[in-house]
Formats: sequence, structure tokens, C-alpha cells
Amino acid sequence: MKIYDARQIAIQRIKEKELDINIVNLLLEDVLGLSHQEILIKNLQNLEQEQESRFFSLLEEYLKKERPIQYILGYTYFYNRKFIVNNNVIPRFETEELVYHALKIIKKNNYKKVVDIGSGSGNISITLKKENENLEIIALDISIEALNVAKINADNLSAKISFYQSDLLDYLIEKGLKIDLIVSNPPYIDINDQEVDYIVKNNEPHIALYALDNGLINYKRIISKAHLVLNDKGAIIFEIGYKQAEDLIKYVNQNNYRYDIEVIKDIDKKNRFLYLKLKE
Repeated sequence: MKIYDARQIAIQRIKEKELDINIVNLLLEDVLGLSHQEILIKNLQNLEQEQESRFFSLLEEYLKKERPIQYILGYTYFYNRKFIVNNNVIPRFETEELVYHALKIIKKNNYKKVVDIGSGSGNISITLKKENENLEIIALDISIEALNVAKINADNLSAKISFYQSDLLDYLIEKGLKIDLIVSNPPYIDINDQEVDYIVKNNEPHIALYALDNGLINYKRIISKAHLVLNDKGAIIFEIGYKQAEDLIKYVNQNNYRYDIEVIKDIDKKNRFLYLKLKE
């Protein structure tokens, strides 16, 4: 069977279930070990029997279980680097923008010490380190299972990161450590949110998704204690739900926390990042 024919069959099957047809490209890239562009060039070549069998086996698993394709393949790409994932962690493509803005902030302020709160797979902390080898990075997560995956990814990508189990900032506070920048994409979905995609809701760990207080509790806990760990002129950058900026700004102002505040929009022009810098 030609690559083209396999692609068309898979697209039709996925459309019938109203799932994401872009999954076909990921499956072909995995099975063939080729880039998307290389596959397009070889579109009329025949699949080997083993390749065809694996392709349709992976497709059936995706259609039957309706699991995120990253879980089925066991890896995903983030900032063009390959990260191992499992049911405990899953990096999101849109979080690449958080890393991009964090790197700009680090360069502008000449920051050296960074902490990643809620490290998950390690995608944020590892990418920051690989993009700027001069950084000293601590990565914290409450989940030991997530930390185990992050450590594997750090080893695979030769990134020197210090990983610790911690409930948000607790480890830093207990150790009396000081840092320049807090980067965090914490759980921020309201536990009563009915709009969460059912594939996400049924597969991903709820500890990494949901938060109390309309999804704001983790932000508030970090903001309220950040002054204990930030150096002078230190800062925080969060990834946030696009409807949460106004409430978080109100929280900062009502509690007289000393931050200059900037809301940064994502590629879709939605309020997606909150940058808080200690006032001089």
C-alpha cells in the first residue's frame, strides 16, 4: 500500500469519529522515521509490510481508546526537542510561547537563577536550560511520578537541572533559597468547567489540570509567597487561562503586592501570560 493510500484511509476513519486528522501526520512520522516534508516527497512510495501494520495498529488504538496521541506514541516534541511522556505528564505545544517570553525576560533583566513551578515532563525547565546554558534552574513538582519522567528527559537531553518534590514554592522557602524568576504553568482549569475536551478530561491527570477558586488558587498561593524567594528586581511569568487576567490583577492590587503588571497575548491574541515584576 502506498503512503498516500494509507493516509487517505486514516483520514476518513478519523473524520468519522470527528477527531483530529493531523494525528495522521504524527503517526506516519513515527512509523517511517521521516519528517513531514520528507513524507510528502515520498507520498507515492509503498509502505513496507511492517510499517503498514504498525501504522494501522496505532491508528486503531487511537480510535478505540481515544487517548492523546502523545500517550500512544510515548513521546512528543517541544521546542524541536523530543520529550518522553506518559499518563502522568503531557507538554502542550502552546506552552512554547511561555518559554519564548521567559527567555526574553531573562535576557532583558540578565537573570541567572530560575525556578519552574509544576515542572511536569520538564519541558519548560529543560528547554530554558538548553536555550541558555548559563542559567541555574530548579524544577519543582508535587508529583513524584512527574519528576521521574522529567529526570529521564533531562538525562536524555543532557540538561543539568535540579529537581525536587514540592508543593509550589514550599521547597525554596524551607531551604531559604533565592531566585530571579519564577516560571509557571500551574493547573488552572476551574473544577466546574464543563468545556474541557473529553479526551483531555478522561486521560490526563486531574492534579495537572484542575484548581479551586475558579482555577486561581495556585496563582494566588505563588503570588502571596513569591516575595520570600525572589531577589530584588525579580519577577514571575505565568501561563494563564485567557479569562483569568482581570481577576488576578485585581488580586494583586487588592493585596498591595508590589508588582509592575503586564498581560501578554498569545498568537491568537488572547490574554495568555501574566508578567509580574517586583517594583524597584
